[in-house]
Amino acid sequence: MASAMNGCGGGGGGGGGGGGGGVMKKMGLLRVQYYCVMGAVAAAVVLATLRYMPAPATAPPTVAGVDGGATVRSSSPTAAAPGGVVERSKGKRKHVWNGEEEEEEKAAAAAAGVVVFNFGDSNSDTGGVAAVMGIHISPPEGRAYFHHPTGRLSDGRVILDFICESLNTHHLSPFMRPLGANYNNGVNFAIAGSTATPGDTTFSLDVQLDQFIFFKERCLESIERGEDAPIDSKGFENALYTMDIGHNDLMGVFHLPYDEILRKLPPIVAEIKKAIETLHKNGARKFWIHGTGALGCLPQKLATRGDIDRDLDEHGCITRINNVAKRFNKLLSETCDDLRLQFASSTIVFVDMFAIKYDLVANHTKYGIEKPLMTCCGHGGPPYNYDPKKSCTANDKDLCKLGEKFISWDGVHFTDAANEIVAAKVISGEFSIPRIKLTASVVRPKKAKNSREGERRGEASSRARRDEAMAMASPTNGGGGGGGGGGGGNKVISLRLQYYCVMAAVVVAVMVLSLAFVSPSAMGAVRQNLGSVVAAAGEGADDASAAAAAGAGAAAAAAAAEGEAAPVVLFNFGDSNSDTGGVAAAGGIRIMPPEGRTYFHHPTGRLSDGRVIIDFICESLNTRELNPYLKSIGSDYSNGVNFAMAGSTVSHGVSPYSLNVQVDQFVYFKHRSLELFERGQKGPVSKEGFENALYMMDIGHNDVAGVMHTPSDNWDKKFREIVGEIKDAIRILYDNGARKFWIHGTGALGCLPALVVQEKGEHDAHGCLANYNKAARQFNKKLSNLCDEMRLQLKNATIVYTDMFAIKYDFVANHTKYGIKWPLMVCCGNGGPPYNFKPGKFGCDDLCEPGSKVLSWDGVHFTDFGSGLAAKLAMSGEYSKPKVKLASLVNAVASPSRNGDRGCQAWYRGHNHRGGGSYRNYSIRESGKNKTGSQSDQGRLAAVVVVG
Repeated sequence: MASAMNGCGGGGGGGGGGGGGGVMKKMGLLRVQYYCVMGAVAAAVVLATLRYMPAPATAPPTVAGVDGGATVRSSSPTAAAPGGVVERSKGKRKHVWNGEEEEEEKAAAAAAGVVVFNFGDSNSDTGGVAAVMGIHISPPEGRAYFHHPTGRLSDGRVILDFICESLNTHHLSPFMRPLGANYNNGVNFAIAGSTATPGDTTFSLDVQLDQFIFFKERCLESIERGEDAPIDSKGFENALYTMDIGHNDLMGVFHLPYDEILRKLPPIVAEIKKAIETLHKNGARKFWIHGTGALGCLPQKLATRGDIDRDLDEHGCITRINNVAKRFNKLLSETCDDLRLQFASSTIVFVDMFAIKYDLVANHTKYGIEKPLMTCCGHGGPPYNYDPKKSCTANDKDLCKLGEKFISWDGVHFTDAANEIVAAKVISGEFSIPRIKLTASVVRPKKAKNSREGERRGEASSRARRDEAMAMASPTNGGGGGGGGGGGGNKVISLRLQYYCVMAAVVVAVMVLSLAFVSPSAMGAVRQNLGSVVAAAGEGADDASAAAAAGAGAAAAAAAAEGEAAPVVLFNFGDSNSDTGGVAAAGGIRIMPPEGRTYFHHPTGRLSDGRVIIDFICESLNTRELNPYLKSIGSDYSNGVNFAMAGSTVSHGVSPYSLNVQVDQFVYFKHRSLELFERGQKGPVSKEGFENALYMMDIGHNDVAGVMHTPSDNWDKKFREIVGEIKDAIRILYDNGARKFWIHGTGALGCLPALVVQEKGEHDAHGCLANYNKAARQFNKKLSNLCDEMRLQLKNATIVYTDMFAIKYDFVANHTKYGIKWPLMVCCGNGGPPYNFKPGKFGCDDLCEPGSKVLSWDGVHFTDFGSGLAAKLAMSGEYSKPKVKLASLVNAVASPSRNGDRGCQAWYRGHNHRGGGSYRNYSIRESGKNKTGSQSDQGRLAAVVVVG
């Protein structure tokens, strides 16, 4: 699946050489090296001075350390709340929790290449749900550390971030983050709202496991093909596997009587056990499992408690809820004990998060916290400052001052500073069974038989990687090619050496000039800002990787500047008829052969033997196939994005990736891409690229199929509602700069073999279901009328409607014209003629020969042959209104937007109006489990896909 999209490796490359001659020719190598070293030393001294000099205005506050002693708190912008248990020693950021050996362990961890895979919910989500659902999270989220929202539900970092920092590695990227992801140190599969039990949420623990297996397989497949991958087999074997999940499962049962709640706990723990067993079967050997926290102390629970929870303990927490949390942790701890015996060669550590988090409340004065049960960002003031009807981002919020000491950020999630205290105790091992420090569980360097030989090999490998990085002039996690070179004299100074020289000189010059004009009163702010830059290096690396993967975006801007034709950019919204692998990547669904046999010669996530219509459209425009939005591994978005997902509907709330969610994802993508340009980096698509792009929609098939199960006198109303949703989507895209639209009507649903076999009703002269085709035509008429209406309303916009029903019905009615013998027979099915389709039976017991002229691949989706025919007719313009060829529309230059740059802001307002800033209930019906714990792929697809 991954090979078609360049596998698991990084994105495009870039760069070029320069060089030789002149001064460099005359200078001796030794002199250049001397200046290089001295420049680097000077830069280091200046940076260290700025980073660690004391603030002139006020002395840094002190708070109680973990061991009870006073500890100097970090002066970085993270200090928004108590618990900065960080001290400075000899220019190193040394954490108290790890003792004297921490620096050595961190160095060893860095050398070994620490890899972490995390599974969880919002307590460890580092931006996954925001990216997946296109949710715009507004300030003040992220104010304390990153200084901007990152998708974390906090003012700063989550516990997982501190764990990564303690291991000297950058913050984990979410699995489905389309821009800026860097997976060379692992992946974060955690998604806000997730549960351990399956079926309740889209990204429950079992789905996260499937995503991990999908990721691992793609990486190892890339390596087998000789391509780059972020993690190799050794990385997976030596990785740390962390879990912090179960909180939402408990939240969902607290309304029940106490005895009934206790009966619900074992199944939840059983799912976590099953997950550990599945990971172990896939090579995992180091596990770090978090119990749940003191949920009865959350301001959310306290502010909304009913009569059943009136009993509070001495610290003001709900006794009943905390008792449930402790019972859950006991069961989970015992499960870890059992697994430790079962997997003798594995390390399985359970961490008592309840004890850690409850201590923050019970002994809050020790940490300098005045109001342990009050929300920092909320509504209503004391005692809890929490209103369930209002979010933290509402305008009338009661927000604590930056630097005030709070535990809870929004009533549920912790502040950056509280998470730092918790992380310190987690990493220390004092609350773990067995008592083992997290760094010790990760860093176990194996000495080579010949240590000096091993050192030499490591040094040689390090030099080779460094030289290669310098030669390519691209981020270390990039891929792709390099650039041209330049001439010079007989002696050529290495590009690596030139790079260091120039960078050292630039840094020294800039810093010295800056220091000359910085007043003493401003020095503290300078030091703080520098601290935030250093501490956020991981986030910077993520953005850099996004720039590397999006090199073609810069090429587009350069081409436009030089008067060349800008590259084609397309954005597609749809269902399985145009899904190019999105649902497989998002759900970790492994699609097996013979899918993909005809063109790609391996499965790609498309529900076909080859290409879908949008692939042929891309080929006709001389651009590569569109990458799915949620396939962040090996994706290049410089020619656009495919937001289509199998099973999607126009109607929101029916499927997890309905049209409004796909539009939200687009706006999120656009916002992120333009942010990169604003910061001087290279986004995948420029502002001009978005304006001149083609916006395609091929969706509504699943909606029409759903309407067929309602009384016929309701069809007209239902279709008006569906078309109204499409109108909203077009309007939002227009407000965001879209000017060229290509809208597909639905096909001849009554001629799909799966429906012909399963559904009752009158058949027409060609064997198709008359009522389904009647409904499809009725829907298409309303959609065509909508396009006429929008064409008049939206100035400077071109909106083309394409009659896909006429195209696809003709394949059946006049099948001999196309060389088709059995127009209603399935290629990959069971039972033979006339349909070769048996409901409920998966697989291809009866498979047509390669090259056969068969329309339907699996009873629902077209073959590569059928999609090729449909694409050719769709692009011709003969079935379009107005009659415009697709190529003509794409090559036309869009009129500049008169709305300026109002698009994103308009969407934000609309989004907040629709959702109130809350998270959608994105659930999906799933079925079919095998004994290994991963989803039965065909069963899940059967549950997801109706007709699209």
